Amino acid sequence: MSRDIKHLFGSITADPQEEPKKKNPNCATNVRYEFYSTLRKKVFWRDCRGVVAVEGPNTATRGEAFYITVEYELQTSVELDARELFTTFNMPDNSPLRKELYQRITELNNTVSWNNQRRFKYTVAVTAEQIDAAGGVVYLRDFDLIVGYDHVREQALHPYSHEGQLARMRQQITYGNEGVNLRFVLIDNTGRVEPVWYNNGIVVVELKPQRDGHLADGLYVFFQRADGDETEAEFLSLTDGKAKYHLFDTRIEAINLGKLDKILERIKIENETEVLELKQALTRTELEQKREKVELDREKNRLQSEREEDERRRKDERDEYDARERRFQEDHTRQLAQLKMERERIEWERSQFSERQRFDMDMRTRVQRDNNDSVKNFFEVLKLAVGLVGPLVSAYALYKGMTGKK
Repeated sequence: MSRDIKHLFGSITADPQEEPKKKNPNCATNVRYEFYSTLRKKVFWRDCRGVVAVEGPNTATRGEAFYITVEYELQTSVELDARELFTTFNMPDNSPLRKELYQRITELNNTVSWNNQRRFKYTVAVTAEQIDAAGGVVYLRDFDLIVGYDHVREQALHPYSHEGQLARMRQQITYGNEGVNLRFVLIDNTGRVEPVWYNNGIVVVELKPQRDGHLADGLYVFFQRADGDETEAEFLSLTDGKAKYHLFDTRIEAINLGKLDKILERIKIENETEVLELKQALTRTELEQKREKVELDREKNRLQSEREEDERRRKDERDEYDARERRFQEDHTRQLAQLKMERERIEWERSQFSERQRFDMDMRTRVQRDNNDSVKNFFEVLKLAVGLVGPLVSAYALYKGMTGKK
């Protein structure tokens, strides 16, 4: 779909809706797009709705291009008119591919009614040379897509997306070098919106609607706060724009700032509403502060309890340590006393043993001396006895001799 035509009919943005629960299958048309890249770089595509997809690099060594295949699937009750499609093809009339596409569409229109599905597809390509020549990104008018290398993706807005339109309008507006700049642009492609009036406090200005098929109907507001600042942009519906920027339907209302009594009433209501919101905000703030105070007190109590518990635990540990120290000292003193008593007992037993040894030695010495004296006396007696035995034997022998002779 080309964006070059300056159409003058209404321009809207369709909002998402739930899919119909019941659909007639004979009245449906499917349009399917397939993207395929043989480029050796990452490449992206972006549509006017802001959808962006990044295709990974391909290892193809030849024929670098970005291919788009579009397929139409039509039911029997759907009529197809593709005559304008051939005007977008940059091919000679005698091109074989052009003839083949024409034959496909002709056969599609001649398909018998009992065949529920009719399909037609074709493929286009954007070469790497075309992308390079365009500076890394190109706009495909017939598909309403921009295709380019990934490194320019963030800067490359779709020219007809909401952000792209605002950016294009910002670039087209030239401001002075001093003061604050403000500009309104009212777009109405239906031709049914009347001019509105703006009172800036000094002069009353008429704001006439303009037609631009590339833009959605509504109020575009651009302002620059100071020289060199970036131009800010805002888009609103006409109803919201009237309420926010005090735009009026007639010049008299703009001069009088609308109906004064209603304005005052509205200002009063707005002030009361603002006061009520402030009170509610204050109440919420107080409740939040109270809640935070409760949380803080709870946290302080918890910390205090933990601190007291730590102190109690440390005191218990100190008491336990002191008790262990006392028990150790008592055990040590008791062991020293026991060692002293044992040492004294051992010394007493040693002295007793020494006394017994001396006594035994004296007794053995005395006994031995007595034994020696007895032996000596024995030998003396024995010597005396031996000395007596000789004379006795002699006397006995003499006696025997004398008696034998008788």
